[in-house]
Amino acid sequence: FCINFIVLNKGTMSTKPERQREWSVVGHSQVLPNGYIMKWDEGMLKQCVKVGKFYHEWIDHPKLRRVRMFDSDYIEAASFTPWWIVPAIYIPWSLLELELSHYDFTSNPENVDRQSFIIESIQSYTGIPFILISIFLYFVGIILWTLFEYFVHKHAFHWEPPSSAWNLTHFVGHGMHHLTPTDKYRLVFPPAISMTLGFIFRFIFYKILFPFGVRSAIYGGFMVGYACYESIHYLAHHCPVGNYLQQRFIHHSQHHFNPHKQDKLYGVSTQIWDVVFGTYA
Repeated sequence: FCINFIVLNKGTMSTKPERQREWSVVGHSQVLPNGYIMKWDEGMLKQCVKVGKFYHEWIDHPKLRRVRMFDSDYIEAASFTPWWIVPAIYIPWSLLELELSHYDFTSNPENVDRQSFIIESIQSYTGIPFILISIFLYFVGIILWTLFEYFVHKHAFHWEPPSSAWNLTHFVGHGMHHLTPTDKYRLVFPPAISMTLGFIFRFIFYKILFPFGVRSAIYGGFMVGYACYESIHYLAHHCPVGNYLQQRFIHHSQHHFNPHKQDKLYGVSTQIWDVVFGTYA
């Protein structure tokens, strides 16, 4: 048993016993409810399967400390990613995509037949410069990212593994962050993973979703949206300066540390989609 102290409105204090599972760590060891002894000075990756059915309850009790993912010191060090790596890679990439969109619209006459009929019609009837059309589509890509961010966070990152064998997949994707949300070197995906996904999404945008010219601008906006998301996520945890980041810090901290809101407030860069889909409060 543990005792929860509740401060009443009148200023008095009362105690109320409440049955609660103990998840604290003592001496680098922790006995889980299923009897497994979690060794916190060893890699978590090999141990997260052992948590079994208590996996989500385990990661929803965050530790304000660094946690090892791998046993090997070399692999562990290689898994760290400074947050600034993401904007350093993806902002220039996104601007190159924006430039490519404008080039496809204006400087490639042999590809006229591949142009979007809608874009050609808008430009012909309104006279809007193609550069403004590219910039508009770039911002459409940013908005598209915020929607993607919301659904991935809600349905992929907070997916419940159907069995212990799937704990590993979830732990790599998002569980580690919920277990140790203050670890500043595990807040962003390593470039080896994010760039692989980036090229996969580029193929989808280019070959499946969008027409010639349009695809580059929207994909560029999507990529800068990702860079902003990762940067905002880091700054909200570690440097919430200014009203906007302070609001992100408040909402995101509730998502991590308030048991009643761990299944709410999925938006990181914006709360717009939380309001739209009813997960704001």
